[in-house]
Amino acid sequence: MDRKYALWVKNTCPYCTKAVALLNDKKIDYVVWDVTDASDTRIKALKESTAHETFPICYEFTSIGPKKIGGFEELESHLNG
Repeated sequence: MDRKYALWVKNTCPYCTKAVALLNDKKIDYVVWDVTDASDTRIKALKESTAHETFPICYEFTSIGPKKIGGFEELESHLNG
């Protein structure tokens, strides 16, 4: 199975930009959900449901379901490790 990722990003976030660039450089498929204009309630719900406080929020789709990677640094380590 090819690697596929999901990212929740904000357009004001430099680490979000780096995460997208990293996946592009590695030619890895991904989907992006830009939550820049999302309400505070939606952002709070996203953070609570993912147990992640900062952006980007990165997940890998695996054969057994989605796997939380974390933020940019965790994504970078995951892809280069």
